Amino acid sequence: MEGEERQDPFKTPDSNEPAATVGVPSRASNVPTTAPMTRLASRVIAEFQTNAEHRRLSGVDTMLEYAAQASKLRYSPKQKEVLASCGIDPRNYRPLTLMKMRTARALLTDIVKASGDKPYVLSPTPKPDIPKSAEREIMQTIAQEIVRFFEQAGGPLQNEQQVTAFYITVIQRVSKMYDEVRRREDEWAKERCARMDRKIHDQLVEGGFIDEFNKVIGYVVTYGTGVMVGPCPRVVATQAVKEEKTSAGYVPKYVREYAVKPIYEAVSPWDCYPAPNARSIQDGTFCIKVRYTPNVLHQYAEAMEGKKDAPDGWQVQTVRALLSQYPNGGVRLEADAYDLVRRDIERNSPSGDKDCTLEGIRCFGSFRGSDLISCGITKTPDGDKVIYNRYYKTETIVIAGFVVFCRVIDDRMILPVAKATLYESPDCWWGDSLADILYSAQSMQNNALKNIIVNGAVSSNGMFVCTDVNNAVSLDGTPALAIRAGKMFGFKRGPGNVNGTAPISVLQVPDTTANQFAMLEKAAKLAEDDSGIREYSIGSQDVSGAGRTASGYAMMSESALRVTNMTICDLSRNMIIPVVKNTHVYNLLYDNDTSIKGDVEVNPSGLMGKILREAESQRRQQVTAMLGQHPVYSKAIPVEGFFELIRPELENLGVNVDKIIPSKDRMEMYQMILDAAQAAAAQQAQTQAQVQGAGAEPTPEQANVARVEGQPEQVAVEQGAPAAGTVAERRGAA
Repeated sequence: MEGEERQDPFKTPDSNEPAATVGVPSRASNVPTTAPMTRLASRVIAEFQTNAEHRRLSGVDTMLEYAAQASKLRYSPKQKEVLASCGIDPRNYRPLTLMKMRTARALLTDIVKASGDKPYVLSPTPKPDIPKSAEREIMQTIAQEIVRFFEQAGGPLQNEQQVTAFYITVIQRVSKMYDEVRRREDEWAKERCARMDRKIHDQLVEGGFIDEFNKVIGYVVTYGTGVMVGPCPRVVATQAVKEEKTSAGYVPKYVREYAVKPIYEAVSPWDCYPAPNARSIQDGTFCIKVRYTPNVLHQYAEAMEGKKDAPDGWQVQTVRALLSQYPNGGVRLEADAYDLVRRDIERNSPSGDKDCTLEGIRCFGSFRGSDLISCGITKTPDGDKVIYNRYYKTETIVIAGFVVFCRVIDDRMILPVAKATLYESPDCWWGDSLADILYSAQSMQNNALKNIIVNGAVSSNGMFVCTDVNNAVSLDGTPALAIRAGKMFGFKRGPGNVNGTAPISVLQVPDTTANQFAMLEKAAKLAEDDSGIREYSIGSQDVSGAGRTASGYAMMSESALRVTNMTICDLSRNMIIPVVKNTHVYNLLYDNDTSIKGDVEVNPSGLMGKILREAESQRRQQVTAMLGQHPVYSKAIPVEGFFELIRPELENLGVNVDKIIPSKDRMEMYQMILDAAQAAAAQQAQTQAQVQGAGAEPTPEQANVARVEGQPEQVAVEQGAPAAGTVAERRGAA
């Protein structure tokens, strides 16, 4: 690999000459790190060329090209030539695949970005590992309780029965102490887990994970594969609050500071180059095509100025050397011919105009210490010395032969890259795209559309056949073969018309557009079967039978979302969990806050739970309606039971449930009021029954009691009697 001569992929629009090659020095102290084509740069370029060649030969470039064309409603250049020869505008393209892409993206976005939950859940492991200091603190507390227990036991034991009873008590006490130790360990782990959850959530928000994850969803539904890079520590500009002393006191002031933050980036499949025979994104060397403007590179170099111990890998002097040679950009990484195809699809100047960016290679892989030493990397982030023949996981960026970035990744972290697919293919790095799956249905619709255009033109406009062109005469002065309404022809009998047959006849083409429209509908149904994405999953009313009922439509929609659930499972397992786990390990290694560090596992229930809760919500609503309408259940179930059924529905709406559903104390107060009202109603009914049985009118006092419904104090006050509990009332009672 190293001895083979390879063409330099870095080219400028003005010159095709490769960058100059500098000999590799023998000692790391003499490394000219600002020179291009060091040993590490040569290895990275060689790996990239190998991966690019493998991607082209494996047919992935063709797959990406077709998916991009289907998403842009564009034909290939050869298809455009065929359409032009038939007189058909190439803009006539049925958006079948594009609509399925948009439907899939809408379904995924609706589930992933639903309000109320994060796409992950942190929880302590079943048996968390806690530090020795915390364990000693817990054991000291338990030991003090045991000492107090023995002190309370009293003097020496007098007989065997007391010994047996004390022995049993000790065993029970020790068992409780063991449970208490486990409980306190769980509490310790839960506290740190909650702090870590808050820390990771803040890092994901500030690092742009949410927006980049939305881009990944777009790549997944368009190309079948999406890649996320992160967490990667970068020196970025942040807003810091400082207090400034003024005459009125200290006033907060926001200033710009540079700080190391983990960031997250979505990567287009066009820019991904996995290693040959790679099954996972962690296998082999993974290369990414990157683009930077000179201004961005200058900001990185400026931010790293004087930061020798910062956990970042930007080579300040090398960046400056690169910018001095290419101050306005113009470095293009020519991988293969498909790069021009992509630029044409993206309308990104496939000609030789100068670009405003500097294209380079971002490489994640393992390289030997000798390659790192040749570039001046002599220590790991932990401060250990780089060993010559040992392999190190690294992240390297090479632009125009310059190693502008290089950092060693800690062995306790996996490579900060994750991949998700729309339709996972076993033992394959790339996923199947919607464009490939719908190729047959899309071709059927495009052909049917072309046939409708052609057949509609020739069947609606009659075609004429003239068997005696030489003897045709126009009687109105217009050209003889100019067809128009009301035109009259004259013909001379000639050799071609000896039998007196009609010299002009009409050729009528049958109308087959009805069959072609039926073909369009058949292709649409075929696309639903092939992709698993139904039209009614986005609210289409083209349903019949049980689908027109609420329960039937809900069952059909739930069934239609099964393919989407499969994709969400893949996003959770292969992207969200690895990214969050890597962020957790990053905090364990580089964050100085010890209060957030604990034994944590990442669960995808935050994402999958949304799907499960939607089904539970439908069943809960059905149960609530059934219980509320049943004549027996509605009276037997207390109000608290109905509130418990309603609470989850209100929580899914993102409202403050405590302000809607009363607390337990208020519920008890309402229950007392309800009981009093029921007792008053019963008393009223009893009074009326007694009056009706006696056959006399109710007295004013009885009517007053019935009117106020169980409030004797108010009745007494209204009648002028002393209020209950007063001195006058007690005198009257005496």
